[in-house]
Amino acid sequence: IEESVIVFGLDMLKTVIIEIIVAVMLAIFAGCFWRAMIFLVTLMPLRQYAGGYHTQSRISCAVMSTVIYALELLLLKYVNIWTMWQILGMFISAFIIILLAPVENRNNPLDTAAKMHFKNRTRMMLLIDTILMVAHRYDYSFVIFNSVELVAILCIMGYISNKIDERR
Repeated sequence: IEESVIVFGLDMLKTVIIEIIVAVMLAIFAGCFWRAMIFLVTLMPLRQYAGGYHTQSRISCAVMSTVIYALELLLLKYVNIWTMWQILGMFISAFIIILLAPVENRNNPLDTAAKMHFKNRTRMMLLIDTILMVAHRYDYSFVIFNSVELVAILCIMGYISNKIDERR
């Protein structure tokens, strides 16, 4: 294994650990620890497989992720949406993700086999999130809906960003 691959992996591990620490601290500070953890547990695997928008650098990614996460915590804490709107939003978001995912990044293009693998994993994660949303009380269904909705938005942004890059 090349030294550059190891260095990159260690840098990514440090970044992830810092992001998790910041996420936990923000969740505790916001007073919605369990909602925040469920949000991350449902968001991260779906985001990993669905892809979507990526910033130009790890620093801008960390800043953007932290801002989005903080806004999500405020949303989870202070906004209530009628259950029927959540279900409708969940299906619209899932439909968007199914249509677009996996949205690749120009820094990490996917071959045909990888695209099929990520598409199947994305669909499995959507199924799991949908089952979890239906099975849980209103309190956690809104959290799961928000994670799926965010991934749908990031897929749309990534798709648009890729189309803009193709035209250059």
